[in-house]
Amino acid sequence: GGFRPFTEYRVSVDQKVMGELADAGSSWVLSTAARIADTGRGETVSNAEGTVTLFFPPNSLQGGNGEVAIRLADISGASFPDSGTPVGQAYEVDVGDAILRKPVSLTLSYTETDLGGRNPTRLGVFTVEGSVIRRVGGTADPSARSVRTTVEELGIFALFEDLSIGLGSADIQDVDCQPRAFAPIGGTLSSETDISFDLTGPADVTVRVYNASGRLERVIARDTPMAPGRNSLAWDGRDEDEDIVSSGLYIVVVSAGDKRAEKVVAVVR
Repeated sequence: GGFRPFTEYRVSVDQKVMGELADAGSSWVLSTAARIADTGRGETVSNAEGTVTLFFPPNSLQGGNGEVAIRLADISGASFPDSGTPVGQAYEVDVGDAILRKPVSLTLSYTETDLGGRNPTRLGVFTVEGSVIRRVGGTADPSARSVRTTVEELGIFALFEDLSIGLGSADIQDVDCQPRAFAPIGGTLSSETDISFDLTGPADVTVRVYNASGRLERVIARDTPMAPGRNSLAWDGRDEDEDIVSSGLYIVVVSAGDKRAEKVVAVVR
């Protein structure tokens, strides 16, 4: 039946198989990665533990063989001045020779044990480059024990508690929705779209979805405290009554204080 993705296998060869001159048997361990079958369609990939989830939008990878490797990373040599240790493990994400053409949605999950006594609303995704740890951003979801963001480059990522963030006002920049067209009922298109945006500072953020006539269909977030950097939320194409909306164009509006930005997406049924 083939190998399962993100699984460790141990191969053992008995001494008798090795031959009369063998002193002992032999064994080795191999780990498998996941492979995106159709990069043109896009796909969601998770590691075996479910602690790392990546959504690759359609046509986000160019070249390569579609293989996505997620492995544990050692960041003990990096320095983070404000918070001591990461929340949970650090992970390296690699797509081999492929080129990333579109931002990828990244979700890191944690357990209550990982969290310890830290504040889940202050968690953010950080990337590690050598000895430097840099904040990417992230929208914390304490109920799901996860933090979600989008990244334009793959590498090493980990969760940290950011003690420097507070509430205030911020500009909203680079609002994006990937994919721009999606099908909530499934099929050849993705079943949801990832709404991402940059905040220049901490702010209470509201994200609403309107139809082409200007009628409010869904409030995805209402006055939700979000930290600086790249934040990300998902819309599954449903309205406030959890019914799937009709086919057509919809306007995603992100607001923080007196700042406002919007993006148009298409729902296909």
